Amino acid sequence: MTQNYFPHLAFLFFLFLIETAGRKVLEQNSFFVPMLLLLACLAAAQKFSIPKTLWTTFFAGFLLEIFSGQFFGSYIFGLEFAVLPIWLLTRRITRRDDSALGGAIFAAVGTVFFVFGIYAYCGLFGLLGFGEGGDFKSFFSSKLLWTIAVNVIAFYPVKFFLGILSKQSEKSF
Repeated sequence: MTQNYFPHLAFLFFLFLIETAGRKVLEQNSFFVPMLLLLACLAAAQKFSIPKTLWTTFFAGFLLEIFSGQFFGSYIFGLEFAVLPIWLLTRRITRRDDSALGGAIFAAVGTVFFVFGIYAYCGLFGLLGFGEGGDFKSFFSSKLLWTIAVNVIAFYPVKFFLGILSKQSEKSF
């Protein structure tokens, strides 16, 4: 059976527009804007197969690269670094349909892994002499705690809408 990826990609683009607009409006306090594309990728890791999850993550990372000031590929790597452990956990250790606490833990851990993945990627390019690697405090500050809290709250609506979208795209084929 053929998979239709267009509704999922359109949903990611819609989340990208919302996240970008929120960051522009709350420029000084952008840590209060949830990382909607990261959350969609984490929800995809719980619902989809590994190829569909990786393609979703790649597309979301590519969208994030558009306005990134980091090295090209850092957001793609950060998303992959955050999503793959969640995908493995939901297949090997926990159930796919997690509890509220499990979703909160996945969102919090995914956020930290995402930021650490970007930090490691930029640090590697800094070590190779391609530019400034990035300051630890710029990636891991007290603002990260607010971002984690906002992401935990926003994870459930994103997962809900992704689930509805998945059921609709399955019915169309």
